[in-house]
Amino acid sequence: MLGIAKSVLRNLPFIIWLFADLRYLRAFRRNMRRFRAIGDTEGERGEILKATITWGGRICRKLRVDLAVEGETSLPEGPVVFE
Repeated sequence: MLGIAKSVLRNLPFIIWLFADLRYLRAFRRNMRRFRAIGDTEGERGEILKATITWGGRICRKLRVDLAVEGETSLPEGPVVFE
């Protein structure tokens, strides 16, 4: 139990930053709702993609993750899950 508490305390600053950083997604959420209300699914999907890229990029920079994609021409069209 003590190990879990230490882990939580050690990661608390990042957890706080992570939740505080959600404020950057508010504009995307407003746009998603607007597109959804008028039935524009492509616009909504575009906003979801922008939000994902923005938030994911901020997390990668915060954690100092160097992300490189190789061979993207061989990826199939559409969503892909990596293991």
